[in-house]
Formats: sequence, structure tokens, C-alpha cells
Amino acid sequence: MQTDWGRVISQPIYDTAQFTAGALGAIRFFTIPQGQALGTPAIKGAAQTNLLTAGQLETGQKMVVEAIYLHPHANQPAGGATAADKLAIWQGVFRFTISGVNFLTIPVSEIGEGGSDVLINHDAASAGTGTNIFHDVCGNSANVYPLPKVITLEGTQQFSCTIEDYGTIANDTNILVVLLGTMTRPVV
Repeated sequence: MQTDWGRVISQPIYDTAQFTAGALGAIRFFTIPQGQALGTPAIKGAAQTNLLTAGQLETGQKMVVEAIYLHPHANQPAGGATAADKLAIWQGVFRFTISGVNFLTIPVSEIGEGGSDVLINHDAASAGTGTNIFHDVCGNSANVYPLPKVITLEGTQQFSCTIEDYGTIANDTNILVVLLGTMTRPVV
């Protein structure tokens, strides 16, 4: 759709971050743009993120974020994204921050189950089969976490998502966070 001030499209913003084996702390998303180091693979490309500038949209862009989801990235380091590693991440806390202000804090488990009627097994032993955490649930766009109130990101406004307070990861694991909504790009 074309407006007087921009072209409106439905486009997700996505980013991948790597949880390092044995490390604890906070993993931030949307802080490393394309062409910068990720870990494994060494450099982020379009498969890992569509963000071209660290922590912000391009000048003149605006996005109304309506929902989020996350899941293990298809490209994993050797041994990554085991059932136990996914469970450890699933036990963490997710934060969405804009210009230093926290707009959303929820358990990662709420994102994984958002909008889903599927019974999810919460133990590592069953996480690798059937209705497992992240694998069959979060990658499905019908299983997103709809935000209680839309969040608007504008131009050079800094933003990030963080997963913290997660359990111990045994293998390096790449996780993908997707922000769903409506993007406005300036008319050129």
C-alpha cells in the first residue's frame, strides 16, 4: 500500500544470536547487523538477520510490532540446539527494550506457547519428540506471542531484545527472534 509519506508492507524484522556453551548472562538480539561477527557462522548474512544497522531501523523507516516469536535457527554449530539446550533457553526471561526503556518482560516460555493450543512437554527427555519446545511450536507463525499493546519503532530509535536468566547451555546454540508487524519505508 502506498501512502503520501511511505510504502507500507508486512515485513518481519529478524535476528539471530548465539548462546555459547557454558556461558550464563544475557544474550542480546538486534545489536549486530549484517556483515558483522556472530560466532558460528563467523559473519551474519541475510539468513541470520535483515537488520542493516546495529539496533535500529534504517533512516525514515517505521515499524509497528504486533507479535513476536523465536526458535532455533536452521543453521546450527556442530552439536547445537539439543533438547536440553532448548529447554535451558526456554526457562529464561525475554525483554524488549527501546531507547533504554523496557517495554516488555515475559518468560521465554510464554513466547513459545503464545497463541498455541498445543500441549508442550516441558522436560528435556520429551523435548526432542512430537510437541517439543521451540521445534514444532515457535517456528509456526500461528504460534506467535501477540503483544498486549503494539510497539512502534521509528527510524534511528535504538532497540533490542534480550534473553536472560536462562539455564546452562551444553552446546553453542543459535536462536532466531522475529518481530512481526507492519513496516513503512519512505517513498524515494
